[in-house]
Amino acid sequence: QDRHTTYILSAGVKLHNPEEKINVLPALRKYIADLRKDSEEKEDSPQRRIARRSLTLVFAQVREAALYRYEREKKYDIALVNLEVANEISPTHWGVAYERARIYARAGQKNKSFEHLEKAIEFGFRNWQEVEAEEAFEKIRQEAKFQNLLAQIKEVK
Repeated sequence: QDRHTTYILSAGVKLHNPEEKINVLPALRKYIADLRKDSEEKEDSPQRRIARRSLTLVFAQVREAALYRYEREKKYDIALVNLEVANEISPTHWGVAYERARIYARAGQKNKSFEHLEKAIEFGFRNWQEVEAEEAFEKIRQEAKFQNLLAQIKEVK
């Protein structure tokens, strides 16, 4: 478990450097995909338990670092890298997609924000009140695309 978490977290740090990211990201994606495959095995085994624990631990660490450290420090690029790792671990997690939408909005990347808000909705996000209240969306709130996405959330029962 330590070996897995250390590898993923160390590779994740390298993603902060754009030159290293090109080389590290494909290997990291494969490593996480292999662990996910092990974690999804039907039959219980030490390998499955270790994979599950490793992925859960890393997911929590990178997500919390993104939200409670880097976002607060306005280091949006690093927050987004951390959420990219979380997304590799759990690609259909609506919370990660929503958090990426918020941080992209803070970073002034409205199209990326819309893209990830759309994914959050696709993955099950339904809290339109949160979207309306979220100050990160203040600069894009009046955009037609934002209004359409908000209406889409409200439509789903």
